[in-house]
Amino acid sequence: IEVKLKVTGFHIMFGNQDVTQTPTSVRFVGEELKVSVEIEPEHAYSEDIILFSTNTEVAAFKGHTLHCLSPGKTEIYVESAFSEIRQNFTVIVIKYGE
Repeated sequence: IEVKLKVTGFHIMFGNQDVTQTPTSVRFVGEELKVSVEIEPEHAYSEDIILFSTNTEVAAFKGHTLHCLSPGKTEIYVESAFSEIRQNFTVIVIKYGE
């Protein structure tokens, strides 16, 4: 019998910023930052976790790396359908010098 524990929480890092504690990040066009997700409990089922941007013209994912493409604002979602959990943070992309 196989038992899969549900994820009860996410701890999300966007580059070196803890977006679980501070859920807004301002970045520059051209930046590429990895999003890392720690799950609670540690051994819960995490194979279905997805990351997505609500505005892919502003920022889009390639794997777990977010590419900042153009000025604007987007919401980044981390979710698991199996665990019925979703968490998000905001990314504001600006041009350098603005």
